[in-house]
Amino acid sequence: MERLQAQEKLAATETELSKNIYERGVDNTGFARIRSKGDWEMFGGYNTSDMKRKLGIYATHRVSPESAISFKTHTKPIA
Repeated sequence: MERLQAQEKLAATETELSKNIYERGVDNTGFARIRSKGDWEMFGGYNTSDMKRKLGIYATHRVSPESAISFKTHTKPIA
């Protein structure tokens, strides 16, 4: 139940963020760039595609922050 609530909160936060960004004139490409940079930081230097491949997650599914944290604590950082 706690994990579901966290996912719902994350979705609501992302929705609010996207509204704020679009109101400031950022287009879809710019928003994708912002999210990509956030993913890069969250995944310890790996992009989203790398993480999905390493964790065996379908391309259409999202990578959870828990997966990223688990991955970062069990692998060496990229030099």
